[in-house]
Amino acid sequence: MVAGIAIALATLLMPGQQLSGTFCDGQSGRLGDYVVSVSGGYLRVSSQSGDVFVAWKDMPILRKVWLDYTYFEDGDCYTVEIRYKGVHYIYAFAAGLSLTGGAFFYMAFLKYR
Repeated sequence: MVAGIAIALATLLMPGQQLSGTFCDGQSGRLGDYVVSVSGGYLRVSSQSGDVFVAWKDMPILRKVWLDYTYFEDGDCYTVEIRYKGVHYIYAFAAGLSLTGGAFFYMAFLKYR
């Protein structure tokens, strides 16, 4: 049970990666699992579930994830910084909770019957 709690807490406390990139008008690229594109002055950050961030110049229009961006008027460019934790963090967190739940079930219902 202690090991499961330790695994779950470790995944929450471990810092993610800081991914950054500069994108100008007409460019697109990937930052982790996110697709970043700039078109017509609009910055669009998408994931598998759809758009998670849209901004026009210095005005955010849609913000589902927290990211830092800077707009440069020279060439309509954006610098984007995303704090990213990969999918393996979610799997480790779920494994920790499953281990904790399994240990609790064993102690509560099977061991002391």
